[in-house]
Amino acid sequence: MGTLLNPNPRMYVQTKDASVAYSVTGVRYPSIELMAEIRNRNVFIYSLDVESEPMWSRLQPRPGTVNVAGQATLVGLALDKVSITADADGFWLSHIPMATLKVNGHIDITGKTPGLKIRGSGTVEEGLINFDETWFTEDKDLMLDPTIALNRSEQSVLGFETHDVTPEFWEAFDVEVSMDVDRKLKLHADIPMEYAMGQQLAALSTIGVKVKLDGQ
Repeated sequence: MGTLLNPNPRMYVQTKDASVAYSVTGVRYPSIELMAEIRNRNVFIYSLDVESEPMWSRLQPRPGTVNVAGQATLVGLALDKVSITADADGFWLSHIPMATLKVNGHIDITGKTPGLKIRGSGTVEEGLINFDETWFTEDKDLMLDPTIALNRSEQSVLGFETHDVTPEFWEAFDVEVSMDVDRKLKLHADIPMEYAMGQQLAALSTIGVKVKLDGQ
């Protein structure tokens, strides 16, 4: 819509029966439904409904869902002002041997990028953090501290190069999100009593710890 010199783009996007799997977290998203519109440099998300379920499981756990709605203004192709809400109902965040996490909750994301304000609360429906003996006995390669320089006679001394570290985009976020674990987050740890002789001996002399965590 509009003129060639002053365009006013409008676009509707609707997806259905889209599926994505992410092996890093062990979670599959069998259903993704999006209804959105881009109009007058504004993005309107009328509904984004995502289902999640474990990729590998002996049982067939109940899938979880997250519902997202809101809007944002655009500056070029980048987001500017944002107002988004999200509601999770038994949504699977991770399902791998080291970490399993399924949560409920509500989150509001408002403000202007990059300093977005994130507020919300939630509860853990199911969770497990697992540390086996390899976590405590993992071998590390020998490395030379980069601040140490080896110099030989009759050779110029090379200075240590420093590089500016670019901060991650999320470091500017203002986040206040509480999570009530409600004794549904379990911690399993196999702690080796003797690891000086390596991983094999450590596996024969471990203490297993299993606890349920509570609080926020």
